[in-house]
Amino acid sequence: MRSTRPPWGTGRVYALVDPRDGRRRYIGQSVQSLGVRLCGHRKNPSPRVGRWLGELQDEGMLPRIEVVRDGVPYAELGSAEREEIALALLRGEELLNVKKATGVARSQGTASGTGARRDR
Repeated sequence: MRSTRPPWGTGRVYALVDPRDGRRRYIGQSVQSLGVRLCGHRKNPSPRVGRWLGELQDEGMLPRIEVVRDGVPYAELGSAEREEIALALLRGEELLNVKKATGVARSQGTASGTGARRDR
């Protein structure tokens, strides 16, 4: 599904954070509100994110969602997301939307924020 948002808008890069230990587990991008984006993750998660969300739910918790970069021009969201993922990997963070062996982000394709899954 293609976004109907104009290329001159802005969005944000965000992180899903484990409330148990404060570790960032996922870095993504969105032009939607963070609440809407979090609902999208909860309703339609990738397998790895779904398992993690299930663990949190079993403990009566939800992930925190935090802005990593705000006001990013729409046309630059993809590169901003990739930069933040690369920085997280350099810090040794284990992200659920990155292939462990290669360090390649699972999110491929056009700018997200439409609610479409990009981390398969």
